Amino acid sequence: MASENVGKLKVNCLSKVTFEWQIDNSYIMDCKDAGDFLISPNFTSYGYSGQIPHEIKWCLELYPKGERDDVEDYWSIYVLADTEITASGIFKIVNNEGRVIMQKNSDKIVFANYMACGVPRFSTHDFLMKSGILSNDKITIVCEITYKPSDEKDEVKEDEEMQKQEDDIDARLEVIDNFEALLNDNKFSDMSLISGGKVVKAHKCILANSSSVFAAMFEADMKESQENTIKIVDIEYNVLVEMIRFVYTGRANNINALVSELVFAADKYELDVLKKECVNKMLKNISIDNVIDYLQIADKLRIEQLREEAIKFIVEKGRSDVTDKPEFKFLPHNIMYRVCCGLSRKDK
Repeated sequence: MASENVGKLKVNCLSKVTFEWQIDNSYIMDCKDAGDFLISPNFTSYGYSGQIPHEIKWCLELYPKGERDDVEDYWSIYVLADTEITASGIFKIVNNEGRVIMQKNSDKIVFANYMACGVPRFSTHDFLMKSGILSNDKITIVCEITYKPSDEKDEVKEDEEMQKQEDDIDARLEVIDNFEALLNDNKFSDMSLISGGKVVKAHKCILANSSSVFAAMFEADMKESQENTIKIVDIEYNVLVEMIRFVYTGRANNINALVSELVFAADKYELDVLKKECVNKMLKNISIDNVIDYLQIADKLRIEQLREEAIKFIVEKGRSDVTDKPEFKFLPHNIMYRVCCGLSRKDK
């Protein structure tokens, strides 16, 4: 659903572009269901391929009823680019006085072929209603994109940054080990998570600080919260243990074996770092045996980079070994179409 609205553009130093998008409130009200969206005008910045400058075209997508059914209580916001480039975004809603009502950041990803980067759970409808922003004639969204304008690599700088990261990791290893010792600690834990009849002992403050979903559970006036016990019915015990271990330590055991289950758990409980780690593992381990499963995960959770790499794998390496599998025909039509188009282009 295209929207006729106004955008203002500001470019800084070929590495940051700020776009201001004004939308008539009537267009937002026309979006009735999850998946209905508005598209901003295109805006342009510049980058370099070697020494050759080139345009980068961007646009925004806004889903006032959520990008998919499981986030229908949220606004979802994404930025798309037509060029392969590494970038991240900051999204804001501002009122008529220019005050920021809501702000969230996106992860840094590599854009390609109008891949989307953004925030599926940007803000709840209830929050925006209470803020009064929806009573205005126009809504203003500001997107600040930071990107690498050149594909040339500064190897010395990268080596220095890598060494600094390694030093930071070494300095924190002891702290991480101490936090892992708190997991399932019977003496000082104040919360029990139950899955499959088994209990994981944890601490409210740690879970709430890591996950807005857990925080909402603890703040709600619900029996489970009052009794300091929550039943987890949709995550198996071994997956739950590793999810909580990651919350405490930033690492999970057997992540390669559990990655398909962990990525769904991370998405549900809004554990963005764990979700990113799972996606990275899947990107590194795409094979003929798992590529269809990964495509289904990527489509359901809208993980564009994983979807692109899985399709690329089928086109370049899998071919009939994948397309002849019975489960291939159950993939969503949009994915099958993109796979077939890729195979057709390769055969020409």
